[in-house]
Amino acid sequence: MTTSIYRVDVMICGTAYIKASSREVAQLILDDHKIEETGPLISEHRFDDPKLPEFSLSPAMTLYGRFSAESEIEEAN
Repeated sequence: MTTSIYRVDVMICGTAYIKASSREVAQLILDDHKIEETGPLISEHRFDDPKLPEFSLSPAMTLYGRFSAESEIEEAN
């Protein structure tokens, strides 16, 4: 039996962590991030780890299904 790979745009919600001196500075840092590729931003460092980057994403996220009713399931290969 041959199987294929399919793709579809999905809505994922997650948490961003921002190290900053104030809420206002955190907002400025957030405003500077346009996230197109999350891999390098996902961090498993604890909050007290000095290696925690200035801006990171939690590896825990929630998948809410297709982005919209118009999001087509397409063959990826």
